[in-house]
Amino acid sequence: MKKLICSLFVITVLSVSVFADKPVTTVMDFEVNSISKSDMKSIISFLSASLFDTGKYRVIDTAQRDTILKELEFSYSGCSDDSCQLEIGKLLSAEYIVTGDIAKVGTRYILSARMLETETSETAGIAKGIYASLDELIDDMPAFASALAGVKEAVQAEKSDAAPQPEAEPVQKTETAEEKESSAPNSNAVIAWSTLGAGTAMIGTGAYFLIDSILKINAVNDAEAAYMEATSDFSTLYDTYILAYNTAYDSNSNTLFWVGAGLAGGGIISAIVSIIFFAADSADSNPPVSVAVVPGTVAVRLSY
Repeated sequence: MKKLICSLFVITVLSVSVFADKPVTTVMDFEVNSISKSDMKSIISFLSASLFDTGKYRVIDTAQRDTILKELEFSYSGCSDDSCQLEIGKLLSAEYIVTGDIAKVGTRYILSARMLETETSETAGIAKGIYASLDELIDDMPAFASALAGVKEAVQAEKSDAAPQPEAEPVQKTETAEEKESSAPNSNAVIAWSTLGAGTAMIGTGAYFLIDSILKINAVNDAEAAYMEATSDFSTLYDTYILAYNTAYDSNSNTLFWVGAGLAGGGIISAIVSIIFFAADSADSNPPVSVAVVPGTVAVRLSY
């Protein structure tokens, strides 16, 4: 009996304290489905603390509630309907009670709660949530309690009434001169590789023409020498000479010789130019290089 008097005294003191402007509420046991009662007790205990943290209510926690009901010899078992739980709220002098359900459906957890006014049975607040795990449900409990108490809507209303803030303009990154230089292709390297490729092709083609023309010219010379020294079998030597002569000159051996020589020379010059640009690129000096092509000559000028 002493404990009952002490409990009622605590409630009375709460009602006349400096927090008298805040209504008293308590969280009742929730209906469960595929959830243990121990988990339910932990969840509603955390919900009680979260409701208190909203600053809107004075809260009779579950331990205090059970102690008072035990002293009143009130059997809480089987009291699941709203009318029975509202009677408990009146016994506790609570102006509001919170009832709800926790259920596991498939792999998700569904939590729903209602805040009821004890005198009128009217619904003062509703909150609900769907969670992938009990851990996620617990993490969301402060926000869930705020929604149940109507605090979230008030905060959102304040935000909507506030003057809209200008959006910050995106900061555009200014590319530095060093970054531009590093991102731009190196002209010396491009010219060096281009001239090296062209020079290699020219030297190869020129060498082929030179070798082919030299072989044909040598065949003509051999035929002429044999003809001059012939002492017998004149017709055979003459036919050999004519065949070699026609083969060589029909293929423009002299022309091929000079074309091959020109290509080989141009290839060598291109190779020299590529070496100059490779040297400039490796030294990272980037000297201005100019190439002047004149019929029959190639001039390369370096200025530092």
